[in-house]
Amino acid sequence: MMKYKRRRFSEIPEEFGGNYSPYKHYNAFFRRKERSLWPPMRISMDRCLFGLILVAFFSTLVLAKSALMNTLHDFKSERVLIQVIQQTVVERNNNNMALESTKSKFQNPNIWTKISSDKYYQCINRSRAERRDDTSTNGYLMVHANGGLNQMKTGISDMVAIAKIMNATLVLPSLDHKSYWTDPSDFKDVFNWRHFMEVLKEDISIVESLPPELEAVNHIQMAPVSWSKARYYRGEIAALFKEYRVIKFTRTNARLVNNGLAISIQRLRCRAMYQALAFSDRIVELGNILVERLKNMNSPYVALHLRYEKDMLSFTGCSYNLTEAEDEELRRLRYKTQHWKEKEINSTERRLNGKKNLEPFRKCQNQLAALDNIIALESDVFVYTYDGNMAKAVKGQREFEGFRKTICPDKWNFVRLIDQYDKGLISWESFKSKIKSLHEDRMGAPHLRTIADSPRMEESFYANPYPGCICDKSKDLPISYRTNRRRTW
Repeated sequence: MMKYKRRRFSEIPEEFGGNYSPYKHYNAFFRRKERSLWPPMRISMDRCLFGLILVAFFSTLVLAKSALMNTLHDFKSERVLIQVIQQTVVERNNNNMALESTKSKFQNPNIWTKISSDKYYQCINRSRAERRDDTSTNGYLMVHANGGLNQMKTGISDMVAIAKIMNATLVLPSLDHKSYWTDPSDFKDVFNWRHFMEVLKEDISIVESLPPELEAVNHIQMAPVSWSKARYYRGEIAALFKEYRVIKFTRTNARLVNNGLAISIQRLRCRAMYQALAFSDRIVELGNILVERLKNMNSPYVALHLRYEKDMLSFTGCSYNLTEAEDEELRRLRYKTQHWKEKEINSTERRLNGKKNLEPFRKCQNQLAALDNIIALESDVFVYTYDGNMAKAVKGQREFEGFRKTICPDKWNFVRLIDQYDKGLISWESFKSKIKSLHEDRMGAPHLRTIADSPRMEESFYANPYPGCICDKSKDLPISYRTNRRRTW
């Protein structure tokens, strides 16, 4: 079975490990809302910097996703799903014609230019000293991964590292079935569980389930403290194994700090995230079909992550260009939803702060999200409108696989330029020029992960695994950066 290709840096001798190079960090991006609940964007995508290319391919993705959602319940039959995809994806000839049409309108195809990353390489191999050679264990760690697919992936990767820190045996994780999407998928439905255990067998002990003699044994359930350091797990939590043979973590999201961990632990997190947590064979096969269709005849494509969920217009208070009746309908929906705390929202203020989405994003369960993940990873260019869990996970993995082009829109400045254009203050040519200039340095080039006083305010480890899992063979890590790490943690 064809596997989707993982791009890697060139092999570099281990003696270059630990070398780094600083680069400037940028963040912030833009999302803008439509004129009504579900219409096209006010500034049509054919005029947007990347719109001409997105239109040619995004329709294919939407058709395929729609069909997949309607048939996901029959996922046991791979042939049925393959037939659906083949029927709903636009024919190759039509795709080629659309691609040539869009390409001809671009005088400068810089969007497809690859980021220079020759001097960087993946450095996550375990040393002999790091290999597990002792079969003893302090106890069993059960984890319930909460949230959506990408939040669960990062959480499980952290749990692998925590099991290593505590010398605990990890029980195959269980997935969240009760959160927003109420997805019934389990670990074995989404991930290749045998591959997961095989890749990590030299790091930690993993079992498919608790030994029968321990199922009835008294154990403790708890949610570990968010953003905790290694010493919290090595000391306070590991001590619980003296009383309980089994510890169950009820939450896994953001339970480990981004920085200040041993390099061996950081590299283990990356082995878990980027190597061990491979999707199940049937998900990979379906993802390959979609990617192959999008790339037919070696054509490039852009993956645009819109992150639009059900009722998002109402819950974000995004009423820009809506009628008063439509705005009131959204407000009533917020008040009907008891668990939603923010009832009154200033739409104008929120828009100027850039907290809006671009287009509706249909309901996406974990298996469908896995397909999204594959398509986004394999794209020639990835663009995201919201810096959520999927954007962070995909961005980080694309960096890990060679700093593949990832565009982070500057939403704060973008919305102001659009307003200027709407008011006739700047021409279309001036608007395009300013947008290009604004994003010249927002294409996913290498930069050191930023550190802040609070873990919540700094760059996620999984959004940028450099330093830690990516090394620079030509330059050493500056002393100031190493000092910051010691002082911060």
